[in-house]
Amino acid sequence: MKTFLINAMILGFVTVGYAQGTSNKLNLEITTEKIREVPKNINYYNEVKEGTVSPRVLELQYSVANFNLFASTLFKGGGGNYHMKFRKTKGKIYVTFDSKGKIKYSMGTFKDVALPIPVRNIIYSSHPGWYVLENTYKSSYSIERGIEDVYKIKLGKGTLEKRLRMDAEGKLL
Repeated sequence: MKTFLINAMILGFVTVGYAQGTSNKLNLEITTEKIREVPKNINYYNEVKEGTVSPRVLELQYSVANFNLFASTLFKGGGGNYHMKFRKTKGKIYVTFDSKGKIKYSMGTFKDVALPIPVRNIIYSSHPGWYVLENTYKSSYSIERGIEDVYKIKLGKGTLEKRLRMDAEGKLL
């Protein structure tokens, strides 16, 4: 009987001891997404982002649209145009700002970008068995003419090579 009582006491302390221990509750941490501010040249950004697939291109276009000319060391306070060059891996954009900080003209070139779905569909349906070796995306923007996108695509099939020029909808140029 004595051993039964001792075992019952030990069992009682052990179960109470486990009940007092640390819990295995999940520590949930709430994180918020980084909210982008509205670009200073929102009209430019709205036009150039249409049809653009590559995040690398979108990121550089956003940087250009959000550039504050007045905070730049290049701003001299007078009239005239200001020419800037923005670069990122495998891409660059040349931009002309007016004296008010608005983008008048831009020209961008990017290598090896993700092609838009209409362009990919046209390539693979009209050239079965061919694959994309490399591509270049060129965009030019002006206030008067808007945006013009051109994809230069180099296709390969064994030792054969073809070059295509297409717009964002997949039309051959």
